[in-house]
Amino acid sequence: MAGVRTGGGQAGVRTGEHADERTHGYGLGEKVKNFFGSVMSLWLMVLAALALWVRGGLLLHQVGSCRSKNAVAMAVGALIQMSVVALVFWGACTLFLSTSSGWQLAGALEGKLAIYLVLALLACGLLQGAMAERTRLGALLIGAGVLAIVLPAAMWVLWYGRLARHGVIDVAGASVLHLLPAAFACAGAWRVGPRLGKFNHDGSANAICGHNLPLHWAGVALIWLGWIFYILLCTFLHQPQSFPEAAGTGLLNVLLAGSAGMLGGLVYGRWKFGKPEMMLAGGGLLAGLVAISGVGALCAPWQAALAGAVAGPLACWMSVVLDLRLRIDDPTGSIAVHGMGGLVGMLWPALWLTTTHSAGSQLLRQGAVGAAAIAVGAAAGLVVFSILAKLGQLRSSEADEFDGLDLAENDLNAYPDFQQNMIKSYHLREA
Repeated sequence: MAGVRTGGGQAGVRTGEHADERTHGYGLGEKVKNFFGSVMSLWLMVLAALALWVRGGLLLHQVGSCRSKNAVAMAVGALIQMSVVALVFWGACTLFLSTSSGWQLAGALEGKLAIYLVLALLACGLLQGAMAERTRLGALLIGAGVLAIVLPAAMWVLWYGRLARHGVIDVAGASVLHLLPAAFACAGAWRVGPRLGKFNHDGSANAICGHNLPLHWAGVALIWLGWIFYILLCTFLHQPQSFPEAAGTGLLNVLLAGSAGMLGGLVYGRWKFGKPEMMLAGGGLLAGLVAISGVGALCAPWQAALAGAVAGPLACWMSVVLDLRLRIDDPTGSIAVHGMGGLVGMLWPALWLTTTHSAGSQLLRQGAVGAAAIAVGAAAGLVVFSILAKLGQLRSSEADEFDGLDLAENDLNAYPDFQQNMIKSYHLREA
């Protein structure tokens, strides 16, 4: 009897030991899983922070593309605009985060909101460049705030709503982050009108060059660098399981698309004007980067290069059309770059990627989403900027534009050692 009890006790101990081992092993597995989940979340935050290099490059690009008398207004205005967008987008996005489980990632809601806030900051940046040198700061801030309200709904519909369920492919937001803001900015540039001296009475256009083109090109280079992290961030969001393999393809695609876009812009300038146009080359590079936002790392590198080669010349052509035909003054070329680049980015997945739909059906879906993004952006822009124009709060006065917004709105001078602080337009002010 004692032996039986001892055996039973030993069996019970052995059973308990195995149970402890299973429990310990399960706990270790959970810890490893949580650790790698934390590492993935940390990588997302790091990529999101590095993607903000795009916004810094855009600031330099816009400042260098404008005249020196507006340099301070452009630089400081960009930072103020980012602050407004951050607060407005946070409020609007919180509503969607709290009402939609589709927006939940494997992390806290704050992390999810931070990622999409970075994307919104990138999307709203082109508005100031398209309406530069003649628009009041308050109007730009209101416009950016309205855009920041529209973007959360557009992102949700594209990536987590009906469009995602119907197979629409837009990895990095060619529609909501590029086409929609481009249409919004185009409506604003048309409504505010061209800068003084831009167009002549016979309909011809005058070139108004930026004051610091090396600064402009430094901004383009910084955008190219930041675009790598932007594409990797969106690739991580949409392909978390295959990210290590997709990361290399995404990096290569960004480099090739930008290079092909720049060379395409050079070829177009040579063909159109008989000499290489450096400004068009920069626009072609940026258009190539925008074009790859539709597919990210999903396409082969040669397809990414082809996308840049198509988007670059198209953006240069559209820039000329806006300037010479439609008489829409865009000092930085943002509308053409994000408009044509975003359009190529939306159509590219249907041309090269294998989906559950036929190529024609997928092309129709992609094109419809692109058209809807243009319509929403243009309608929102027309409404908000028309209201501001009716209230007299859209465009700076002729005297302020003549003196420059640095002096008129900020009482500052970007280059005091090289410029005279003289107001030459008192007769305009008195009038």
